[in-house]
Amino acid sequence: MAQRARGALYGLAIGGLFAGVSAAGTALRFPMLALAGMVWLAVANLALATHLSHGAWSLFQSMGWLVRWRRPFAVAFAVVIAAGNVSFPIAVLTEVIK
Repeated sequence: MAQRARGALYGLAIGGLFAGVSAAGTALRFPMLALAGMVWLAVANLALATHLSHGAWSLFQSMGWLVRWRRPFAVAFAVVIAAGNVSFPIAVLTEVIK
């Protein structure tokens, strides 16, 4: 069973991108593994969003553009990018995209 789970993890992480392995089919056979992958993806995108938010905010400060809306803009920019990144795997796992 451990070997099958390891193969499924590889199928989700690498094979699904390059070898045409169906991530949705793997998720149906190993739902907890798919859930763990989704949690990991959410955590990674939260870190990315934090990094992008800081970068966008710092861009305005470095350029000397001290406008009131720089923080809301930076947060909105980061949320849009993170939501877009998370939406693709969710769409594949829920079979919206086949």
